[in-house]
Amino acid sequence: MDDLFEQKNLIMESAALGASIALNRLGLIKDEISQREAFRVYGESLVRTWLNRGWITRIKPGAGNTKVTYSRIELDTVKQLYNKGKLR
Repeated sequence: MDDLFEQKNLIMESAALGASIALNRLGLIKDEISQREAFRVYGESLVRTWLNRGWITRIKPGAGNTKVTYSRIELDTVKQLYNKGKLR
């Protein structure tokens, strides 16, 4: 029974992620999230850990004091894998 539940959740999460990617490519949603918002939503220590391990990439256009952003889709994907124990 647990396998069926896990498969259902995996399919639903994959569909939601696919929908987010499609909406982003159509320009209907914005993929970038500020560092401050990423820290608030995902937790500062997790975001820093994922960054240090190379699981996510920082987006910083230009030099100096420009705003740091991350890909929301990338963060969501890593969060799902991390929560399932696929990344350690």
